[in-house]
Amino acid sequence: MARILVLVALFLASFVATDAARAKPLARTVIVVTDGTPDGLAARMAAPALKRIGLVSEIYRVDTGLPDLGARKDVAGVLIWLDEGRVADGEAFLAWVRRLTTLGVPVALMGATPAIEDRYGLFVSLGVLFSADERPYTYDLHPVVKDHALLEPGRRFGGLWPAADQIRPLDPPAGEAALVLQRGADSTDRTAPLLFTPRAAYAAPGYAVWRGPGAATAWMIDPALWFARAFRIGLRPVPDTGLINARRIFAPSLAPADEAAAGRVMRAASGLDQAQPLDVWLDPPEGGHIVASCGSAARAQFFGYDRMLGAAAPGAFAPVVTLCAEDADAARNAVRAAYRFAARNPLLTATVSMDDIESGFASAQIEPDGELAWRIRDRGALATLRFDRPDALRLDWDRSEGVLGAAHVGDALVVSLDPDAAEPLVALTRTPFEPPPFAVLVESRWMVAGLVRDADNAAMRVQGFGPGDMVWQVEPHSEWEIRFQPEGGAMRRWRAEVGDEGLIALSLPPEAAKGAALAFERQDYAGAGP
Repeated sequence: MARILVLVALFLASFVATDAARAKPLARTVIVVTDGTPDGLAARMAAPALKRIGLVSEIYRVDTGLPDLGARKDVAGVLIWLDEGRVADGEAFLAWVRRLTTLGVPVALMGATPAIEDRYGLFVSLGVLFSADERPYTYDLHPVVKDHALLEPGRRFGGLWPAADQIRPLDPPAGEAALVLQRGADSTDRTAPLLFTPRAAYAAPGYAVWRGPGAATAWMIDPALWFARAFRIGLRPVPDTGLINARRIFAPSLAPADEAAAGRVMRAASGLDQAQPLDVWLDPPEGGHIVASCGSAARAQFFGYDRMLGAAAPGAFAPVVTLCAEDADAARNAVRAAYRFAARNPLLTATVSMDDIESGFASAQIEPDGELAWRIRDRGALATLRFDRPDALRLDWDRSEGVLGAAHVGDALVVSLDPDAAEPLVALTRTPFEPPPFAVLVESRWMVAGLVRDADNAAMRVQGFGPGDMVWQVEPHSEWEIRFQPEGGAMRRWRAEVGDEGLIALSLPPEAAKGAALAFERQDYAGAGP
């Protein structure tokens, strides 16, 4: 009996030791404190910007109970963004903020300044030196420090600078100003309306977001850069819900007048087994006018994109087609127009579940696992990680596991994860580029899964509609046989001779709507054993 108890104790201890050896997941939750409605500025503007850098928003109203973060390990920071500045219990609010600083939780203070009696104490708790002498006029201010990478991505400051509290500029390490304004020629009369301190990031009212008539708003700062600095987000993998295989996502959605008719029309027009439900926000580039006779224009959301972010290009394209029982032909034409658009653009055209991808974004655990390496757990259907401004870093072919490949999209390194890999490992390296030791995916319009490969072979499943445009990276000056077999169809074979760049660019026939097998086999065996 004693021996059994010892064995049980050792067995349990092994689990404890294994769990303790696991690195702590990167904190990804931002506590957003607001006094506005659920669709206030913090929710409409901050939440998409936080998501853009891989952070999850958790919104609280300032007067309905603020959370105790003492035991929380998942909190990356706190964003205090009040629309009106209303705070019912100023003492309790200030005590809560001071508690944050003792816990080492970074704070971003934006929007209207909290209307509490001890405003000076609030600023001091965040490492910001505040003067009660507000400057009501700003016609004689001019910038003497201006971080051009951070300021004015969507709308330029014009005319008078907004009136703001007097915030004393601080020298490092006490603070670093992104904007310093000076009154005339008086170098002693300066204020810093955009300031970073070791405890907080401060943006004076009117210096982060421009508010125009009605609901018009625009960022005055680059929100991704602002929040990355505010919450000390360095080089790390960013979950990306707008890309799969380095392609923006295309997924159809329906807003039917008759659900049964909608399903029949979509299947007839597209050949897909099911439609993917998505939200409705922006007009699609074409096709919307086709269904105007149904009484409602077709609309769509661009995932990963928000006009207020100043992004250069949309993320996923998701056409929402309004289907009317009395006008099935118009709806069918609208669907076909959307598919024609997808065929001409760099979109992923496959059956995907945006709900599952969004769920994976929220649940993903990113754990450091060695130098420049991260283990990804609980990611669900999340398929892409992004590294913003990685400089000379590249994917480490040898250490990475469960990774299809990588590509540069803009100034980001985008890593594609194999849907079949439960806990992939993404590793980067600073070493100069070398040809990969096996076939590596660069980008694809179809879904790719179950990749098995060695130096001379690669096999996988693919699924998608339209032509199978994809690019793979292999050793330069190699030769490969490509085998493609659609489900229930005959196998086709091609031969590819690779040039100096080591790229295989394919456009497979549009026969993988129900899935297909794809394989590469090397034919020249250059560099193989004796």
